[in-house]
Amino acid sequence: AARRALEPLGDHPAEFLRRHDPADALEEPLSDFVYRMTRGPDLLDLYAGIAQALERHGSLEATYATIDADTHPERASVFIQRIRAGRLRDEVERGLSYLLSDPADGSACKRMHMFFRWVGRGPDGVDLGLWDALSPADLLMPLDTHTSRICRYIGLVDRKTVDHKMAVEVTESLRQLDPEDPIKYDFAICHLGISESCIHERSEEHCPGCPLEEICTL
Repeated sequence: AARRALEPLGDHPAEFLRRHDPADALEEPLSDFVYRMTRGPDLLDLYAGIAQALERHGSLEATYATIDADTHPERASVFIQRIRAGRLRDEVERGLSYLLSDPADGSACKRMHMFFRWVGRGPDGVDLGLWDALSPADLLMPLDTHTSRICRYIGLVDRKTVDHKMAVEVTESLRQLDPEDPIKYDFAICHLGISESCIHERSEEHCPGCPLEEICTL
């Protein structure tokens, strides 16, 4: 799905968006795109928003860096609003809202925090480290149902609702371990679920082999 979404932009997506009108160049190639909640019109709105940001600020990093706000979540919210503002449709439709979630709405915004992690950390073999405008110390934990459960199991958070407040609380717990780079633990935590090392139920056959068993409350 990612390959199909990016193919119409060629080998240099930013240059393509600087030189072409997304409405004219991309509507037909993306007309039947479907992936989960994302449809072709949602991608068109995304690309149109990025194109406008590139035109006005020069790059996505500059779009973020020029925001006057005190905290990263506040800047992240304005960053999303700036990209949404360049959409082709009159309203922010559900698919675009899902694709470009706004921390100000109170959701966990996993995809956005993953994006900021990729560009703000590294390069270290996991993250890309492309931006100077974002410090690893400011990042928030990308959370979904699976990672949030593991975070509860090992005492990083008590909150059960997977939302922005939980992302902040988990990050504050991790910040006690490394205040300069709290999200470096994200890959290890999420991989417990991806690798099926954590099966989310107590098992005398499975759990003794887990390196986190001594602190797990499951």
